[in-house]
Amino acid sequence: MNKIVYLFALVGLIFTACNNDDEVPAGVTIEGEWRIARIDYQGFPADFDEEDEEFWETTYVFGADNRFTKISGRAGFTGEASGTYSRTQPNPELDLDEVEGYYSLSFEVGGETVESCGSQTGESFTLMHTGELINELAPCDGPNLYYTKVN
Repeated sequence: MNKIVYLFALVGLIFTACNNDDEVPAGVTIEGEWRIARIDYQGFPADFDEEDEEFWETTYVFGADNRFTKISGRAGFTGEASGTYSRTQPNPELDLDEVEGYYSLSFEVGGETVESCGSQTGESFTLMHTGELINELAPCDGPNLYYTKVN
């Protein structure tokens, strides 16, 4: 009888001692300043080089009031845009656990800086629990643009 009690106690201890490595970091929010950090060409990652004139040097600033500012720079071109953004809650039955939310940006000023797959007035982003903000252009043969938050 004592062996059975010890066995149940041991099994209970094992289950309560296990660490969940999939825990989501607390406090991942879109508010703040984000800079481009990485470009992924359909599975071929490339570190972003600020001196590479081929790509935009881009910064987004998201406010708690659901407004954003985008600053883009490139050899011979500098642009600033602004507008509003909204969040879509991930569907727990369909989406990956890593997704914090989906964000849609609607440009009011500076539409020439839009980097989108099919829209001339807006952009779409995925915010991951890992702290990456992704503008996914791969469906239209563009790169995925990864942004990291500036501390």
